[in-house]
Amino acid sequence: MLVHKYYCPGCDQEKLQDSITLVRPYSAGTAQLPYFYCSVCRLIYIDRQLIREILSGWRNRNPSAKKISYKKIYEEMLAQVESTVELYCRTAGYKRAKFRKVIV
Repeated sequence: MLVHKYYCPGCDQEKLQDSITLVRPYSAGTAQLPYFYCSVCRLIYIDRQLIREILSGWRNRNPSAKKISYKKIYEEMLAQVESTVELYCRTAGYKRAKFRKVIV
């Protein structure tokens, strides 16, 4: 997996990721899925490609996860990340924006 840096489109400063710990229903396994935000500019971003890569690696490491379709896991997890980001937008005044991604 390539290493990237993310830059806010408003202030052009590098932003570190924050992550959400997600649990699938009826499962003890968890996944840490990232999102990026700039508290100065009040912008937030979800990198769907990075989430796909993380879920693919998680699924490959867990033999029991291979019984479930990748599409179903991706849709479930992305919906949870989307709802968290939507909560930030609704309650804290963040707006969605596409952060600039640079390969290190």
